[in-house]
Formats: sequence, C-alpha cells, structure tokens
Amino acid sequence: MKKGVILPSLIGLLAMSCSVQELDTPSAAPSEDDVFYASLESTSGPDTKVYIDEDIKILWDEGDRISIFNKTTLNQQFKFAGETGDNSGFFSRVSAPSGTGSPLGYVCAVYPYQSSTSMSSSGVLSLTLPAVQPYREDTFGLGANTMVSATETNTLNFKNVGGYLALKFYGDDVTIASIKLEGNNGERLSGKATVRPSVGADPNITMSSTAGTSITLNCENPVDVGTTKEDATIFWMVVPPTNFTKGFKLTVTDPDGNVYVKETSANLSIARNGVLRIAAIEAQLPKAHQSEYAGQYLTFEIVEGGTITWKSSSDFAKTIEYSINGRSWNRLTATMNGASFNVSTGDVVRFRGNNNRYATGTFSYNNFVTTCKFNLIGNIMSLVAGDNFASASLSTTYVFESLFYQCSGLLSAEKLVLPASGLTNYCFDGLFYKCTSLKKGPDLPAKTLADYCYRNMFFGCSSLESAPKLPATNLANNCYAVMFGDCTSLKTAPALPATTLANHCYSSMFQNCSALYSAPQLPATTLANNCYTMMFSNCTALTTAPVLPATTLTARCYAMMFDGCKNLSSITCLATNISATNCIQNWVNNVKSSGTFTKASSMSSWPRGTNGIPQGWTVKNQ
Repeated sequence: MKKGVILPSLIGLLAMSCSVQELDTPSAAPSEDDVFYASLESTSGPDTKVYIDEDIKILWDEGDRISIFNKTTLNQQFKFAGETGDNSGFFSRVSAPSGTGSPLGYVCAVYPYQSSTSMSSSGVLSLTLPAVQPYREDTFGLGANTMVSATETNTLNFKNVGGYLALKFYGDDVTIASIKLEGNNGERLSGKATVRPSVGADPNITMSSTAGTSITLNCENPVDVGTTKEDATIFWMVVPPTNFTKGFKLTVTDPDGNVYVKETSANLSIARNGVLRIAAIEAQLPKAHQSEYAGQYLTFEIVEGGTITWKSSSDFAKTIEYSINGRSWNRLTATMNGASFNVSTGDVVRFRGNNNRYATGTFSYNNFVTTCKFNLIGNIMSLVAGDNFASASLSTTYVFESLFYQCSGLLSAEKLVLPASGLTNYCFDGLFYKCTSLKKGPDLPAKTLADYCYRNMFFGCSSLESAPKLPATNLANNCYAVMFGDCTSLKTAPALPATTLANHCYSSMFQNCSALYSAPQLPATTLANNCYTMMFSNCTALTTAPVLPATTLTARCYAMMFDGCKNLSSITCLATNISATNCIQNWVNNVKSSGTFTKASSMSSWPRGTNGIPQGWTVKNQ
C-alpha cells in the first residue's frame, strides 16, 4: 500500500484522531465471482488537509494482493489489476479455488493476502499483524496496513483495521536503521488477532493474549534524518487501536548498533483510522564519524607543516610511537625539554602507546606541543592499548590529564572519539587547556561521570564557538567545574539535563565566557553544596538568568553565581529557604542596576543587595 502524505510540523506530544470519510460506492460493479471492485477508506480532517487533494490518501500499489472469502470460509487470492497510485480498481482471482469451505453469509476481504489468514464458520476472521514493518519514505511500508471489507456484493469498501503513529526524528549526522515501539504496560501490538467483520460496520480487532508486545520499523536502507526540527524526517507505523495507559517507549538504532531510547509515561491512544502524531524528537545517537573514526588510531591531520613535540612536565615521562603516512612506527619518549619531529602539510600522523595513564596529577603530565597546525581525529584509546584499542577501557586516574596543554596548533577535535562509559577521576581534566585555536571539540557521549572528569577541559579555548552536547544525568563532584572557563567566543551553552546534582558539579563552568548570551535551563530542584558557585561569573553578555526552581538552598550553591554579569536584568528564583551557609553570597554582585526579580509569592525574607535581591530592581511574585 502507498499513502501519500505531508503533515505540518508538530508542537508538543499529542494524540489526534482524524475524522473518517468513507468513499462513495460506484453506481455499477461487475458481478462475476472472479472479479471484485475495491475502494479505500480515507483519513481526513482539518489538521491533516495538507495533501494535494486535501486528504491523507491511501493508495493501491500495482500487484497488491488480497484475501477474499467469497461467501465461504475458503481463502482465495486476488491481485490488483490497476496501477500504483490508484485509490480504487478491480481485483482478479489469481487461481481457481481448491475446495469449497463452509458457507458464509457475506463476502469478506482482507489486505494483505496471507495464506494463513482464515475465517471460521461462525464468521470470526483470524489474521496476523506484522511485528516488523518495512520503512517507506513519507508513508507506511508495503503490507503494514491491514484492512478488511465486508459486503454482500462484488464491491469492496476497505476499512483500516489499525491507526497510525507518525514519528519525526532529527539529529546532527544521524542515521536510523530501525525504530522499535513498545507499550509500557505490555500492550499487544503485533502477531495473532481476530476480527468479526460485519457489513456496514467498522472492523473491531481483538489481539490474542499471546500476541507480541512490539512493532519494529525496519529501514532496509538506513535513513539519514534531517538536522533540525523544521526538516525532521517522518516515519510511519501502523498500530492496532491501542490505549497506552502508561505511555510507550521508542528504541532507535543506527546501522552500527548504537541505541537511543525515548520514552513517555503519558496516557496516549491510537484510534482505528486515527493518527497519533508525535512532536519532532532529537535522536541523540553518536554522529556517523564517531563510528567511522572509533576504529582509527589517534591521528593528527596536518593542515600546516611544522614540528610535533612530546614533553613531560616532570620525571613522569612516557614513551609512545608514531607513524607518518602509514610508514613504520617510531618510538618517542617524552623529556622535560621535549622530543620533536617534523611534519609537512598534508601528512597524516598516527599515534599509539601502551600506558594506562599519562599523568599523576595536575602538575605531573605528558603533553603534545606543536608549531604545526592540525585537526585531531581517531580514537584516543590507542594511546592506552596500542593496537587493541577498539575495546579498551580506562583503568586508573588522570589518564589524559592536560594531554594537549596549550597546544595552540590544534584547530578541531570534532572527530576525536572519547570513551562513552567507564570514565575515571580526572581522566580528561584540562585535556584542551588553553588550546587557543580550537574551534570544535569532540562529542562527550558519557551518561555517567566521574569526579573531576571534565574539569578545565576547554579552559581558555578562546576560539571555541560551540560546546559539545552534555547528555550525562549521573554527575560527580567537580565533573564540569571550570569546563568552559575563559571561552570568550562561546555564545550559547549546551543543555544540562541532570536533575540530581553533585558537589561543585557546575561551579565556574562558564566563568568569564564574555560572549555567552544564552544560559541553559537548570531543572534540578534538589541542590548540592557549591553546585552553581560562580557558574556564570563575568558572563557580561548574559541578560536573563535561567529559572532557579529549587526551594531549599544548600551551602554556597549560588555563591557568586552571577557576579560581574553587568547586563543581567532578569532573575527568577523560587527559593523559600535561603538559610544555608553563604548560599547567596555575592551572587548578584555587579549586575545591571535595574531589572526584575521574580520570587515565590510565599517568600518574604529576601534581603536586598549583592547577597539577595539587587538594589534598584523591581520585585514580582510567582
């Protein structure tokens, strides 16, 4: 079956049951037992009239086949004689029937044809809904849309058994291979089912108690999705009428087996012949290059020739190996003065090592220094596990502390692959410290962090234009502390989804980011000591603070949070208990002289001044 459809962009998560418009019956139809005329049900309504003929239209494909029970329980196969895109046409019997079956008082037809579809003598139709549906661009896949017709003539008016789930996905460099739908309350979605057809009535399906609890949309040719909400790619599933009482889960898989799960607990329903439309979802799968470069050694792609120097800041010196343009490997042992070699524009330099860490602390580390300019690609774990880096994991602390400390020749680390799990304390502390030419950093896919793991990671990267996404929800002490400090070109902040915080987790995270004009939402309502201390200190372009929903503050949680934000003129803080030690110490020092402070209506003990509501600001209740 083919359904031509274009839907407008979707806002919010909502169910939309579209009104049903039955097609008119032709004035005349053949009466031969081996030829039937078939037309299709159409879904239409004010929210879906965007197709060129103002319908979500369901159309036949050339060669479509149906089962017909021609007033008997005998399953006969008929083939569509029309062309792809027709909404109605004639079906001819494929072969003469074998047997007679039991008498039936009407003609019943089912799309698609399955030899296993059966009709009982009491008029109960048994069929199978597919557990795997093929993806088809802008429509549902062949054979996915089960339909039934009951008639007393040779004219078949097909009605849809199920409804439709319309999903939209987008993402940066994301490819989807499959989407799996599962209800959170074990709803039956595929497999064995029964229908009792009745002339002139809508089909009512009953799923078997042994039916499957999932439907998978399979993309035989993986689909590259749009990059924004506005150009998100639509995926259609056909689903039996279902009330998802506890919501449902979507499992999105890319061609490399990486998985992204999106779940809702909302009570949602899909009605027969209705459409449940879901707002565009960002599929947070690894970018294609992550899989592409995960199997490559840590590599410098030389943009401008010069030297590469391997140094140690103490007597903790490590040996690594390098290979230029695929030639033999050469040993390189760090010294405090540095061991160097020359490279030319266009060279590709690979590195490997067998050291479980390259630092013992903040002042004892090995690092690269260059006069060449280069882009960084490949898997950083080749420095830890040599040739066996693909499955290697971090095993100790300070593994890559300050590895590119003040490496001004580094232009991009966008295609550098870092571990997605198993982070250790201080593992990437200061990794790109003062890499002043770095414009793009690597993806940071880890969901569970370790103490100090990303502290100072991009400190002083004055050319950094955009921050990587930070999907972690399990934070650790000081995990993001000073992460983007002094990143003076950074204009927007990444989303911070965690709702459970840790001590100092965001302290000084954006300190001195003078171009930052958009702050992330801070959804946590339970705080930790020093969690937001100096988070936006001296962010001079910031005009509006993120809403601060926590009602009870903790020691130094907001201390100096907005200190020096001289253009800040709007704060919403819903705290009702500000008794914790120094929780708002100097938090609004040197903000704009006038502005609006929105507080909880029940809170009457806010002081005025740098340790409370700024002097000269208007106060509003929420």
